[in-house]
Amino acid sequence: MRFTFEKERFFRRLAFVILIVVTALFQHTRGVMPQIGAARAWLLVPLVAAISLRETNVAAMLLGTLAGLLWDFASPSMDGYYAILFCILSFVTGTLASFFLRRNFTACLLVTAVWLVLTGVTHWAFFIALGGMDHAVHILLRLELASCVYTFCFTPLYYFIVSGMDGLFRREQKPI
Repeated sequence: MRFTFEKERFFRRLAFVILIVVTALFQHTRGVMPQIGAARAWLLVPLVAAISLRETNVAAMLLGTLAGLLWDFASPSMDGYYAILFCILSFVTGTLASFFLRRNFTACLLVTAVWLVLTGVTHWAFFIALGGMDHAVHILLRLELASCVYTFCFTPLYYFIVSGMDGLFRREQKPI
């Protein structure tokens, strides 16, 4: 049975929402993902970056905002930082993917690397450096950038999961 375009799009986005929720649970449940030193895996970053390359800019923005809200709900401050950051980054990535970027593995690696650095450095700048914490440079190097490198290792996994789900719901009709 062949679904219409609207149904394919609905089921694809529903699958992405479920994947975001499951990934948020993995990211925020203690003991599920191992820590390497102080570095933690920010699993939502490569996932939302891969989804943003596959979706339109508005859908990417909404899915990124959902992921950011889930991260904010799990954080102690609940200030909306990740929701705003992911909203902006998802919209920009979706727009760039529509006009300039190819939707391939290399682009996903590049986008995820930029997202990770922006996420780590802006979090460090707003909450640690401007917050007046001692040893801010040490925290940047040992915690934020180490988490960026650790999380970057999950990029291929999420790229291929998102590509597989996208291909599953975007089957081309063969010509008669």
